[in-house]
Amino acid sequence: MRKLRYCFLLCGLVFAATLQVLQAQTFVVLHRFTGGGDGATPVAGVSIDLAGNLYGTTSGGNRIYGTVYKLKQSGTLQTLHTFRAGQNDGNSPRGRVTLASDGSLFGTTWAGPGTGCGGSGCGMVFRLRLPPTIPTTVQWEWNLTIIKPLTGDIGANPQGDLTFDVLGNIFGTTVHGGTHGAGAVYTLTRTPNGYIPANLYSPPYYGDGPWLYGGVVFDNSGKLYGTFERDGLFQYGTLYELSPDFPSWDESSVHEFDFTHDGGYPIGGLIADADGNLYGTTSYGGPAGQGTVFKVNTSGAYTVLYSFPGNGDGCGPEDKLAFGPDGDLYGTTYCGGAHGYGSIFKVSPTGQFTSLYDFTGEADGRWPLSTVVFDALGSLYGTASAGGNFACNFGCGVVWEITP
Repeated sequence: MRKLRYCFLLCGLVFAATLQVLQAQTFVVLHRFTGGGDGATPVAGVSIDLAGNLYGTTSGGNRIYGTVYKLKQSGTLQTLHTFRAGQNDGNSPRGRVTLASDGSLFGTTWAGPGTGCGGSGCGMVFRLRLPPTIPTTVQWEWNLTIIKPLTGDIGANPQGDLTFDVLGNIFGTTVHGGTHGAGAVYTLTRTPNGYIPANLYSPPYYGDGPWLYGGVVFDNSGKLYGTFERDGLFQYGTLYELSPDFPSWDESSVHEFDFTHDGGYPIGGLIADADGNLYGTTSYGGPAGQGTVFKVNTSGAYTVLYSFPGNGDGCGPEDKLAFGPDGDLYGTTYCGGAHGYGSIFKVSPTGQFTSLYDFTGEADGRWPLSTVVFDALGSLYGTASAGGNFACNFGCGVVWEITP
């Protein structure tokens, strides 16, 4: 469904606003992308370091193929890498970067390097590090290492967050490629000589589901969980479990989405609490018709915590939720809200819904596709994929903050 969302960036009305105060919380835009050297269309959210600096990606720009950026507390944006496709670089990152303990960044690109997978490359996993000696030039970038270019059999077109285990092994998902061409869960096993790629699981087109969005999450026992966008018993997606049975992993269905009662097309990915309960979203369906926030407990029982009606409080989230300092679940919706351009919301564990901000589609942004993060003071950060600076068609996107 996310591919369809990019098409929706070609339509919409324009409303004016740049600031909104709701429930003693203040919304501000930290950066409006220009489509130039800073990139455009931030379809993923941001990560945050201990100093409060934000790190993120854009998927495009003027004659470039996306960027990785750092937004400092001072408000200054530094482009850490500019993707230019070709044989030695990636193309169009569509996931967040992950901060390593040494300050380096791990991430993925949707396509590149090379010309595999139909001509644009199958995507890659990369690492960015500070150069050993900081250059004296005004504009400089971090050093890029391609950890592993993906191949069609391992998977193609990675999307969503990367997950790391305690040994530093990397796990992720791809929307295409794999054994059956319907996506894959892959791993990069860390060794003294680099990373060894492997395909953990590739779903058939007709089974529990194709198209793995949103990455995977571990539970306390070492099992992996994620979602298929389509198919399953009712054709609207599946929440799956992968159990280690070395050297292979066994896949089983935890929940089959029926659209009407529990939602459909779960593309946002999952998060887990300390007890192993899983939380996620669907982008459509549910009792009110426009997506859901749900919980699956350790026994596999499924509960709809909230169902979006699509008018006034948003329609289907398209990225994962985040736990707030108060224990509530926070996220964004791509559309809906008071103006039809998306919203920021929270849902309590008992299902109480609060709208935090409704995007107007103008200078404040529109169509958020991101998850959210918190800093140590409880401020909330994320992105909107369009709006802001209208040097790009329908806007180049923004980074925003909500302060308590």
